[in-house]
Amino acid sequence: MIDESQYQRLPIDEDNTAVLSAHEPSPRWRKTWSLFFAALLAVSLLLLLSFLPARIPGAHTTNSPSPEYQHCGNSTDIAKSRGCQFDLLNYVWLPERCSEKETVEEFRIWLNSPERQFGSWPFFADREGHEHIANEQALSERVNVDTRAPQEEHLAHCIFLWRRLVRVADMKVELDIGMGHIHHCTEGLLCRGQIQWMRSGLIQCFKLDSVDAE
Repeated sequence: MIDESQYQRLPIDEDNTAVLSAHEPSPRWRKTWSLFFAALLAVSLLLLLSFLPARIPGAHTTNSPSPEYQHCGNSTDIAKSRGCQFDLLNYVWLPERCSEKETVEEFRIWLNSPERQFGSWPFFADREGHEHIANEQALSERVNVDTRAPQEEHLAHCIFLWRRLVRVADMKVELDIGMGHIHHCTEGLLCRGQIQWMRSGLIQCFKLDSVDAE
């Protein structure tokens, strides 16, 4: 899961801003729609979270995975050896049984569409958006390495995360989706920055019907 503290508005050249903003709606309507969608998203996510299981007290990270609890380690090699999979929607490696594939596939199709503002697969290694990251495999290897993406992708990540919350409400696993992430997404709807950065990572999950709270 992306640490919400990592999301920052990045400066871009005035010339680039003019080009990127050429087809944007008027500030008044943009602000009105942004506020509407931010409020709608926040209320919906809060309602959904009220039905999701709380974090389990007393569960600790270990180096050795178990049937009840599994961590993907601290490198892509360890993650692969433990059967973890790269979750494109959250840019993290996580245990296979904790994955939710339907929303990931929808997000993947969206990312690879040529209709994207900066072309298909809009991930970059540099702030200016010149060093294109080749594919999903290359992105998955960039654990703890800064990666840039346009605001369009950033907002889509939040919208597809909304879809995921609906789908996982009945799943008996804990996914790393908390208020910090929701706050970051709702703030993102109001942010006018064009290029933002994030990092891929490795996380754990719990099988809620198998882990006893202490």
